[in-house]
Amino acid sequence: MLTYFYLDKSWREQKKPLIIVPLIAFSVAIALAATVYIFPDALTGPTLSAIREEAQSAGSGADPESALIIGAIVSQAPLLAALFAALVGANISIGMTDIEVRSGALEVVLSRGYRMAGIVRSLAIVAGLLGLLSTAVIVVGLFAASWGALSQLDFSGQLPWRVLVLPWPCLAMGIACGLAIQLLLPNLSRVRAGTSGNIAQLLALLPTLIIFLLFTFSAEAASNPAVTWIVSIAFTVIALVLMFFVARAVDIAKLLKQ
Repeated sequence: MLTYFYLDKSWREQKKPLIIVPLIAFSVAIALAATVYIFPDALTGPTLSAIREEAQSAGSGADPESALIIGAIVSQAPLLAALFAALVGANISIGMTDIEVRSGALEVVLSRGYRMAGIVRSLAIVAGLLGLLSTAVIVVGLFAASWGALSQLDFSGQLPWRVLVLPWPCLAMGIACGLAIQLLLPNLSRVRAGTSGNIAQLLALLPTLIIFLLFTFSAEAASNPAVTWIVSIAFTVIALVLMFFVARAVDIAKLLKQ
């Protein structure tokens, strides 16, 4: 019952960001392809190397410039999907929790006999469901772009699988970090970071940003499937453990003073 209540409420409150974030992700992907075509020297050496390796491994059948753009789409799509999935998860979990605390709704729910562990679980489930919806749009769009790009080459049918794997653990990590920061360190959401964000959102994105930089600046990591699987499994486990810990470590009295 509580989960359904949060789902209905959060869908009405978070519907606009859930639509906007995938559009931003697609815009960034288009901008990346344009940058590779117009300013290939603007890319870092490892990124350019990974893009060229992706284009070469896909096969031939396109001119060098087109192959470079195709390689950029295929190699960078998983990273963009992962980053925006984490952004979706962090924004939803932080936004939901902040509204519940500031409006006094959390205190009302607690007064009705719900335990904090159950509330955190419901918030995590709702953030996961809404995040899955938005992330699925991102993944499908970028997967289609990768597949369409590869279809322009004489490739041997390999699947751009990283874009199907990496975003989901990053979504879970964004949700877990968002809940942890907002419930354990709620004051951080009051500290602004730029014109449209806060420190809490930035910290919730930090694990995925580290992975983004790792794959961007390390051609070896970007081209090694084992690294993708290790990161995915590690993020999933850490996110689950973190949510379990948060549900039992929240100081309710301190939280309600915010």
